[in-house]
Amino acid sequence: MTPRNLRVLILTMFLWLFGFGLYYELFPIYARGLGASAVQLGVLFSVRQLSMMAGSIIGGVLSDRYSRRTVMILSWVIGFPAPLLFLAAPSWGWLIPGILLHDLTFFGLPAFNAYVAERTEPGKIASTFAVLTASSSLGLVLSPALGGLIAERWSIRTTFVLAFLCYAASTALVFQSERERATVRARLPWRQALRLWNVGGLWPLFIMLGAMTAVPAALAPFIPPFLREVRGLGLAQIGALGSLISAGGLIFTLIMGRLADRWGHRPVLVLTLLLIATGNLIVALGPIVLLPLAFLIKSRSAADSLAAAVVGARVAPDAAGRGFGLLYTIAGLVGAGGTLLAGVAYRASPALPLLVGAGVVTALAIALAWHREAAVGQAAVE
Repeated sequence: MTPRNLRVLILTMFLWLFGFGLYYELFPIYARGLGASAVQLGVLFSVRQLSMMAGSIIGGVLSDRYSRRTVMILSWVIGFPAPLLFLAAPSWGWLIPGILLHDLTFFGLPAFNAYVAERTEPGKIASTFAVLTASSSLGLVLSPALGGLIAERWSIRTTFVLAFLCYAASTALVFQSERERATVRARLPWRQALRLWNVGGLWPLFIMLGAMTAVPAALAPFIPPFLREVRGLGLAQIGALGSLISAGGLIFTLIMGRLADRWGHRPVLVLTLLLIATGNLIVALGPIVLLPLAFLIKSRSAADSLAAAVVGARVAPDAAGRGFGLLYTIAGLVGAGGTLLAGVAYRASPALPLLVGAGVVTALAIALAWHREAAVGQAAVE
C-alpha cells in the first residue's frame, strides 16, 4: 500500500462517513416522525441489514472475478444520491427505496477490504485496517453533533442535503485510488467465484465474527429513540453522544489494532466485546451522568476492524472478496433477525433490547475466548 493511495482511501472513507454521520443518529427519529412505529422501525432496519447482506453476496463474487477497484467505484457511484431519496420521502415507507439504494451498494465493501488486504504486509494488517476504520470514526466524531445542531436549528431534512454533498465529494475521490496491475490476479471462473461458502473449517469463526458485528448494529436503531423517549434528551444532545461514540471508536480502534498485531486478535476482540456490553448496560440502566462514558466505550468500530483483520489474515488473497462477502452476509442475516426482534422487544419494554443485546455480546466474548480459530495463522481459504 503506497502512502499516497492510503491517504486517498482514508479521505474517501472520511468524507462518506462524515456525510453518513450527519443524519444516521437522527434517522430513527426522522422515521418515527414520518409515522413509523417501533416494529415498523425494526422492519426498516431489517430491510437495511438484508440489503447489506445482498450487497455482500454480490460484492464477494464480483471482487474476486473483476477488478476490485472497479467494483469499489461502481458502488460509490450508485450510492451517493441516496440522501436525496430520504429528503423526498413523504412517509416512513418511502424511506425504503433510499435504504435499498444506499445499502445494496455495500457490495463495494468486500472489494474495498480485499483491495486493502492484498496490498498490505501480513504483520501490519490489523493496524492498517485500524487506520482506515479510524478514519471512518473520525468522520463520525464531529458530524453527529453537527447534524444534531443543524436539525435543531433548521430540520433533519437539511442534514440530508449536506450528506449528499459529502457523498458526491467522496465519490469523486474514489476515482483517484491507485489502479490495479493487470497481472495481479487471474479472472476466476463463475463456478469458483460463486462459492462463497468454501471456507473449510473456519465456519464457526465466521459465524462468531459475523454475529459480533451484527448484534451491536441491530441495537443501534433503537438507542436514539430510547434516549429521546425514555431519557428525555434533545436532538443536539443525542447528536453529541453520537459524536462521543465515534470518538471512542477512533481511540479504541487504533489502540486495539496495535495491540492485536502484538498480542493476537482473540484476547483483544474479547476485551472489545466486553466493553460494548458494559456500555449498553449503562445506557439501559445507569445514571444519565454516565452516558458519555457508556458511549465512549460501546463503539463497535474496533470489533468491525478486528473482524476484518482476522478475515484478511486467514483467507487466501484470491478468495479475499468471497471471504469478506461471507462475513458480511452472515452479519446481514443475524442483523436483520436481531433488528426485528429488537423492535418487538422495544415495544414491550424500551430497555429490553439493550439488556438482551449486552447478554448476547457477553456470551459471544466467552465463546470467542475458547475458540482457537480466532488466532491469526496462515491463509486458510483457497
